[in-house]
Amino acid sequence: MTTPRSLFLLIYLWCAFFSPTIALGTERILVIAPHPDDEVIGLGGWLADRIASGAETWVVFVTDGEDFPKAVRMNRVSRWPIVRASAFLRLGKLRQREGRASLKILGVPPERTWFLGYPTNLLWRLFHSPSPTELLRSKATRQRFGISTWPSGDEQTHPHSRASWAADMDRVLTQARPDIVLLPCPFDTNTDHKAVQRMTTQRLKALALNPSLMCYLVHCDSRRRFPRPLGYHPELPLNPPDGLPPPKRYTPSDLARATKELAARAHKSQIKLRDGFILGFLRSNEIFWPSTLNQLPSAADPQYRPSNPDAPEGDPLPK
Repeated sequence: MTTPRSLFLLIYLWCAFFSPTIALGTERILVIAPHPDDEVIGLGGWLADRIASGAETWVVFVTDGEDFPKAVRMNRVSRWPIVRASAFLRLGKLRQREGRASLKILGVPPERTWFLGYPTNLLWRLFHSPSPTELLRSKATRQRFGISTWPSGDEQTHPHSRASWAADMDRVLTQARPDIVLLPCPFDTNTDHKAVQRMTTQRLKALALNPSLMCYLVHCDSRRRFPRPLGYHPELPLNPPDGLPPPKRYTPSDLARATKELAARAHKSQIKLRDGFILGFLRSNEIFWPSTLNQLPSAADPQYRPSNPDAPEGDPLPK
């Protein structure tokens, strides 16, 4: 005979083992992606495994990856020899759609996704702006304001300022309340990635949040240095560049590896570049660096010097 106590125990065990999304203590993960495709490049396999285990996952794209002239031309976004602002905006919309497709494959619902719409290749300068309210103009779109899309589906216009970016990150972190944050490494050489790492660390400290941190690497100097070799080599391991601290290694399940590949290939605009970069991260393992807030930089770089506003900034081959 089943007693109320035993019935309650059976229901609890079923929820805990067969329905992890409603079990007590569900793991909350937040992925900070400077550009669309970073959400899957670094730790897409690990993320797919955690989602399959019932983790509640949130993803924020800081930029749309729009400032990428080579991608505009390779994807025939514009027929003009000189890329116009409207073409960069169209590329940004295209990469947003690719980001949504990637997250759908990984299993992240739209109601846990943000597109903040800050200017690509300008985040390092934005982070070091002498005034928190200074408006910076995008070199690609020529705009001083962006449009963010929130999990509710609402679109909001915001200024390209450090204060606005910090406020948006506070809103994201407060809503997600993550147990684990995936963010760029401090030694990633892309300036957008460096700025995102510092801004995230700064805002976590300001909000007195102390999640576990997993730092992923995408850029190390040029694309010819990491990953090596470039191109599709799923049977090979992913090794860190020489001279970096030894990382942790994670071997995704076969299903997670297949899921990561499908999600990576959803970024068709990047696959069409034919440089083998994004496919180079589809390997037998992934690497990351565990860290704490005290170990990561969060202040402005004292060696930073403002550059010519019209000079290119960021990775030589921007995302």
